[in-house]
Amino acid sequence: MKLTSKQVDAVRKQLNVEPVEDDHPVQKELEAAFGVHTFYADPNGLHIFEKAEPAGVEAGQGEFGVIMQVAVWEGGNQDSLQSIDPQQVGDIIPLDLEE
Repeated sequence: MKLTSKQVDAVRKQLNVEPVEDDHPVQKELEAAFGVHTFYADPNGLHIFEKAEPAGVEAGQGEFGVIMQVAVWEGGNQDSLQSIDPQQVGDIIPLDLEE
């Protein structure tokens, strides 16, 4: 899922993380390998958000996402990624926080 700038801000406020910039040289390679997403990299690997529908939340109550790890670093220098079966690594969070 490609996050809007408002959704990126909501993620930043809740998780204190920054996305890989859209104009970063590696962006095209990531999209070729994993599809069009907003990517987040950390010491554990590469992450994306997928839409989520939390239990007990009705349609129209906002948009939610869950962070999924899609790759792990290879080697000691963390300079290459190995794709993995996507796995949820965090809680479901709202993606449409009000200012």
